[in-house]
Amino acid sequence: MIRGMGVDLVDICRFDDWHKRSHASLRRIFTKAEIAYCTSLSLKSAERFAARFALKEATYKACCHAGILSNIPFLTFARALEISLTPLGAPHLAIEWKKLPGEPSLFMFHASVSHSKKNVVAIVMISSGF
Repeated sequence: MIRGMGVDLVDICRFDDWHKRSHASLRRIFTKAEIAYCTSLSLKSAERFAARFALKEATYKACCHAGILSNIPFLTFARALEISLTPLGAPHLAIEWKKLPGEPSLFMFHASVSHSKKNVVAIVMISSGF
């Protein structure tokens, strides 16, 4: 059963200069591992930051829709969520619930991201078996 769904669309150009910002500024939203991955190939930095931001926004929206989050600011949630890639290149969401109240251990998160030269779109669905 679908418990929550979120979608986000991001213009890649919003992140054109993010790979030049200070580490502290980037850490407001992204994890150390995400920053390392995004800046490892400067030609792809803006696209990679935009994709992770879109996934974080879509996940936040899905969690709010599912009633998992209550009065948690986006930036707090963003720092607790780490986006990585599976061996096949699909997004993997790892939420550090100890940084947040509650733990939805019975929920499954499904994510997809796609991009063009100008935009990134991400969708996240939360499901449960009950």
